[in-house]
Amino acid sequence: MSTTILLRDPTAGTRKIYLAAVQIAGGRHVFGVRLEPHAALWLPDYLEVGVAPNGEITVRGTVVGRLVDQAGRPTGPDSRRAWKLLRPDGRPGRLGAALKRALQEGRLTRRQALTFLAWIGCPTPEATLRRLER
Repeated sequence: MSTTILLRDPTAGTRKIYLAAVQIAGGRHVFGVRLEPHAALWLPDYLEVGVAPNGEITVRGTVVGRLVDQAGRPTGPDSRRAWKLLRPDGRPGRLGAALKRALQEGRLTRRQALTFLAWIGCPTPEATLRRLER
């Protein structure tokens, strides 16, 4: 199992949506999370969890959800299926677009966005945020 940070998606407003920042060789990658029914009722906003090779997310041995790719399909911790901040062509990926929209709509401040980027392991939060703000 790889160590993972499960955190509430700050771009989701009042909805309780979670993301998983998974440490994979070469860096940390973000995936969506499909929680088991009622798991969001007791999960805190930030928690260290385990992720099995098949994508099951566990807290103290109990499965609480699964990793999902950008299309919402179950996945294992594979960096090619992670949610992207920026696409290879420089445009925002799914995660980047959500972050950009949350900033534009005032649901996140620039400082909160930088903190989120740091939490998910972005190596250059300031530069990434500047590219998203274009």
